[in-house]
Amino acid sequence: VVRNVFVHGCSCHSLHLARSHAAKKLPSTVGQFARDIYSYFAYSSKRLHQLFECQIYAQEKSHKMLYPSQTRWLSLK
Repeated sequence: VVRNVFVHGCSCHSLHLARSHAAKKLPSTVGQFARDIYSYFAYSSKRLHQLFECQIYAQEKSHKMLYPSQTRWLSLK
């Protein structure tokens, strides 16, 4: 249960705003770490293929990795 949260209108937008506020409490190194992980895989087709193979081995659904950005809801700020 979260106290002092008022949801009005679009619940996804409200969740995004709450998450954005919470993310401000994290050190900036967390956001940089997420960007570094993205860059590690995104700029190497070999590494991206290895990630895909790990997902198959773990029986996980494969997802396209998206760059953490301020304009994408529920992404890092």
